[in-house]
Amino acid sequence: MKLSEISFALCLNFLICNVKSAKILGVFPMPAHSHYTLGITLMKELVSRGHEVTFISAFQQKNPIKNLREVSLEKAIKENSDYKKTLFDLHEASFWKQNDHLMEIGIEHTKNILNLENVRNLLKEDEHFDLIIIENFVNDAFLGFGYHFNAPTILLAPGPMTYLSNYFVANPSPSSYIPNISSRFGSNMNLIERIKNLYYDTVGELLLNFKSIPGHNKILQRIFPGAPDIRQLIHNVSLILTTSHSSTHSPVPLLPSVKEIGGYHISKPKALPKDLQRYLDDAKEGVVVFSMGSSLNASMLPNHVKESILSTFGKLQQRVLWKLEIDLPEKPKNVKIVNWLPQTDVLAHPNVKLLISHGGILSVIEAVYHGVPILGIPVFGDQELNIKNAVHNGFALNLPFRELNENTLFSCIHQILDTPEFAKNVKSRQAILLDQPMTPMETAMYWIEHVIRYKGAEHLKSPALRLMWYERDMLDVYFYILLFFVGLCLVVKRCLKYLCGCKSKNNVVKVKKN
Repeated sequence: MKLSEISFALCLNFLICNVKSAKILGVFPMPAHSHYTLGITLMKELVSRGHEVTFISAFQQKNPIKNLREVSLEKAIKENSDYKKTLFDLHEASFWKQNDHLMEIGIEHTKNILNLENVRNLLKEDEHFDLIIIENFVNDAFLGFGYHFNAPTILLAPGPMTYLSNYFVANPSPSSYIPNISSRFGSNMNLIERIKNLYYDTVGELLLNFKSIPGHNKILQRIFPGAPDIRQLIHNVSLILTTSHSSTHSPVPLLPSVKEIGGYHISKPKALPKDLQRYLDDAKEGVVVFSMGSSLNASMLPNHVKESILSTFGKLQQRVLWKLEIDLPEKPKNVKIVNWLPQTDVLAHPNVKLLISHGGILSVIEAVYHGVPILGIPVFGDQELNIKNAVHNGFALNLPFRELNENTLFSCIHQILDTPEFAKNVKSRQAILLDQPMTPMETAMYWIEHVIRYKGAEHLKSPALRLMWYERDMLDVYFYILLFFVGLCLVVKRCLKYLCGCKSKNNVVKVKKN
């Protein structure tokens, strides 16, 4: 190692470690294991660095961890199970309906969480925190935690920056080349797609400013009396950490107050259960892993879809590992069904050749991290865009949920398995993801402790935060320019009318004289 590299490593280690133990509140209330994983992984690392953490979440550790206090939201799990039943219906919903539904669910979920007894008890305590870390997912009223405890706030976005998170730090997002998170476009949009994308962004902004923010503001004022408007509380947001990376998504403009840490939740592969390890080891023809994530309940798939999937899997030479909440007695011999899947540990196995996935951001990053191609079956939200990017980068195929049948599924699986370019391209993306000066977790820790060191890190905040959304988009300027030209046209028209009138009178006088 060169002397300069040693010096850099020592300086970096000094900066990372030179933070006294801080009291941190983590708020990760989504009752879904993928969201919980994002939170607990971050909290465990903070505890290992000597910080004292209070963690609000829907799940709890089986074994207590020193300096990690858990505030349970187990009652929220039942609510989420009811919500899951509606998700497979969203793949045919319009953009407006999908986003309107998302915001309604977000407002209701946020209200329910803040009304839970354990949360109310925490707010009544005479507690002090140096920092609040909140998973931001249509739960803007949670900014009240920062106000209540008088502490700076860091948001963790469970995906790339979108119109739902950009406004917290005034991050730019041009409609010309950044596809809306709910669109089905890639980055290289044609004219029609750009027009549609502008429409999607406009609808998103309208729903955000006239439905989501006012709805959360009502909750905020009721739970945190005396709190300022949410549009003022966003000034308390010091940093946004995003679970995205340019290896999986097209590069976009990011302010200094936005840091990408995609893949931080992935650690060294853990030992698998013996039966699962044996199943993977003995798969001489390879393994296909099928998982629709933790939010989508695959057991609620329509029966004809399940039958098509089973029939297709039965034709494969490969073994299939299917994460499914119920067992299917009629499953083929080469199919193993598991209720829960340690996905990232399974993908690390060399015999895994393909991941069939809904296209959630964590699944895409895990597949890239372990160099496994993807067959995407997106259903709602950002899944379509995640798979679109993966297809563009050459390591995935997209099979729309409405087109899923025995023939299309079999054809797509064999196209990926029989075409070496898919594996080659995902290995290329894997190299990009792993080639970073710091690991994603080290990056996350550095910037979290940076905010603590500089008591909110005001120097990272954009002056655009002082402007309203329509001012940032120059709409008020365009309006006044339009008003000016309309006024100018009216003045010119009146002048011409006056001049023409004078000329007409002169002609009349001349005629009379003649």
